[in-house]
Amino acid sequence: MAVVDVKQKWTGRENEFAAESGETHTSAWTVLLDGTDSIDYAPRVARLAPGIPRVGDPASFDFFVRCRRVGARPLSMLLWEVTAYYSLPSWGTGETGEGSSDPLSQPPKVRWSSLTINEPIDEDRDGQPLVNVVEEGFDPPLTRDYIDVVLEYEVNQTTFNYAAAIALSNAVNSTSFLGFAPGVARLTDWHAEHNLEGDHSYWRVGIRVQFRNGGWKKRVLNRGFRTWEGEYEDDGSKKYVNVTDGNGNPVQEPVLLTLVGQRVDDPGNATWLEFDVYPEGDFSDLIDL
Repeated sequence: MAVVDVKQKWTGRENEFAAESGETHTSAWTVLLDGTDSIDYAPRVARLAPGIPRVGDPASFDFFVRCRRVGARPLSMLLWEVTAYYSLPSWGTGETGEGSSDPLSQPPKVRWSSLTINEPIDEDRDGQPLVNVVEEGFDPPLTRDYIDVVLEYEVNQTTFNYAAAIALSNAVNSTSFLGFAPGVARLTDWHAEHNLEGDHSYWRVGIRVQFRNGGWKKRVLNRGFRTWEGEYEDDGSKKYVNVTDGNGNPVQEPVLLTLVGQRVDDPGNATWLEFDVYPEGDFSDLIDL
């Protein structure tokens, strides 16, 4: 018996919140089978059809709301309705709560916070470069407070990937992470502890991730003592010209440049250079999310 078609239903979607149970959600699909095998297999085939969530999968609208149960019921001999039931992790007793005897069934520990950091800046709130009236930068540079979002996430899992821990240390996310675009999240800390509880062997793995609005690229105001006016040397390399003042003397402060190396006279047309300085990787290689 094989799956012919899977479609998510508009009906069957419900969401509610109760003081006792928190947020719960249901989603439903219809699954059409071809009927080439025993009907006894049909409920299981429908429940495991491609596109149907598995227990433990996060909801599409909230990473921390997880699928807790999936059930299938017949609408006809070949057409089945499959319903997924979601809820927030239970911290009491029960199958996924703290009273469970299996450490791997424990929900993750999640903590969000903010972190204020004072760092140098090179532009004002309108994107204009921070230079004086003669295009000189400030020394020391001006600074401002950045408020980053910090996630601390800890979960029990069966294995720990040492190589991933080394590769991802101080790395930024190469793929979307909890809805944040690549390059926005940086892994600033991790820890892992092996535990034995009865017959259960598992790792307690935790990460600390810092999110920076705008990402973690380093950028500098594009300035220099030389310009390129479109000419080339005999060997084909670019011919750079030293910038001079009105008296023909070399300037004492770097001047603003365009992205191709020409002088910028209007600070409003200043450009910046951005550099990727942190390694990047997929955080899911290190921790089960």
